[in-house]
Formats: sequence, C-alpha cells, structure tokens
Amino acid sequence: MLIGVTYGLDPELVKNFNYTGTSHIIAISGMHITLLANLLMNLLLAIGLWRRQAFYLTILFIVFYLVLIGFQPSAVRAALMGFLVLIALQMGRVNLSLNAILFAAVAMTLINPLLIIVDLGFQFSFLAVLGLIYFQKPMEKILNFLPSFLGIKENLSTTLAAQIFTLPWLVFKLGNLSLIAPLVNLLILPLSAPMIIIGLLAVIGGLVVPVVAPFFFWLIWLMLGYFTLVVEVLVKLKFSYLMINNFSVYLLLIIYFFIMIIALSKGKIGRISVSPKSKR
Repeated sequence: MLIGVTYGLDPELVKNFNYTGTSHIIAISGMHITLLANLLMNLLLAIGLWRRQAFYLTILFIVFYLVLIGFQPSAVRAALMGFLVLIALQMGRVNLSLNAILFAAVAMTLINPLLIIVDLGFQFSFLAVLGLIYFQKPMEKILNFLPSFLGIKENLSTTLAAQIFTLPWLVFKLGNLSLIAPLVNLLILPLSAPMIIIGLLAVIGGLVVPVVAPFFFWLIWLMLGYFTLVVEVLVKLKFSYLMINNFSVYLLLIIYFFIMIIALSKGKIGRISVSPKSKR
C-alpha cells in the first residue's frame, strides 16, 4: 500500500478487495493518488489549517511520496493530474479544474497515445478526477447527515464521487460490480490516509530514531488487521458483488450520457467556493 509492492499479497485477498470495490486502497494508481491527496487536504483543513497551508503541505507530501516510491509511471501521471487540480482549487477558478484535467490527459496522450487504450491506471485516474470535479460537493450535501468525525463524511463523499465515473468503466472492463463498495469504503477509508501517513512516519522514524519505528508499525499492523477483517467478512455476504459478462459498449455510452446530463444540468463543473483572494 505504501510503495506499490503487491507481489507478496495473498491472491485470494487481492480478489476480495476487487469484489468489495476497495482495490484502489491496495494499489498505487491514479485513483489512489487522487483520493489520497483529496483526503489529506480535507484532513489538514479539519485540524484547523488554512486552505493555502493545507494546499502547500499536500503538494509537498505528494512530491515526497513520489520520491519514496521511485517515480513509478502510473503515480507520476496521477500526481500530474492531482497537481493541476489542486492548483485549480487553490486559485478558485470556476472552470480551471476541468481545464486542468483535460490538459493533463491530452498532454500525456500526446506523449504516449497508447495510454488511452491500454492503460487502465490512466483511464481510472482521469475518470476519478472527473468524478471529484463534478460530484464531490453535491455528494457532501447529500451525506450531510453523516458526522465529520475522522473525516467520515468527506471520505465517503470523495469515494462515491470518484466511483460515479469509474464504476461503469470498471464493470465494462472487468465485469465486476460490487454492491457493498459504499459500506466497505465507509468502514475502512477513514483509516487509509492516516495509515499511509503513519507508514511514512515509520519509515522516517526508522532511519532517524529507530526505537520509535516499532510503535508505528504496531499501529499499522492493527489497521491492516481491521482492513482485512472487514473485507473478508463482508465479501461473504450474499449478493455482495455481481459478475456481469455482457456489459455492452452501447449501455456504457448511455450510462455516461445520463451521468453528464445530471452533472451539467445543475452546473456542477468545477464548483469551487473559495475565491482567489481568500486567506483560507
């Protein structure tokens, strides 16, 4: 989860994460970086930092994270999208978020035209950011009854907003529709970003003050145990997921057509409430 090394994971566990719609948590991908940056931004704002401070700290964190994982191509592409969207959010421009993601997608496609055809990481990162741009704020309003404790409302709204755009493509490409993804994400997402941050502290602490590293790793072990328990229990529920083998391209186009109509009908493109002059 921290540096993108997945070869040591139990294949059955990986399959369970796929069936529960939580594979984005255990793999470094566009969706992973996008959600991580968004969750970290919300967390920093929740603890009282000004928006500008949270923005710069999030940028620094992503750069450090890229260095840590060795600038993996999928993570670099995702980070580029994340940088542009974060800059757009900081500037408070109404349409700049959408322009930023389109610019990043076009630039990366020009460099490697095959990305748009064969690279699922690129496709999901692009769709996930579109979901955040169009639907995160409306989703937060819908989930306003949820508490903000541990970022529950923010985390779930972020995940659902991203999945509005990614889920149809996921079903089309992989034939797997998770019916319990919102519930599982609600139970484990509040701990995902803190766990990655604790993991980084464990690595840094192990280099600087080795005696503190075991404490952080014990916390990570407890969180991972909770993650796997939730996934393994809920995946056994009846109708936890469906395998769909005949998802046609025409149905895919119809679904995205209605998603765009819903988004555009209420003018949700790049909804940003912060003005460029705002201190927060």
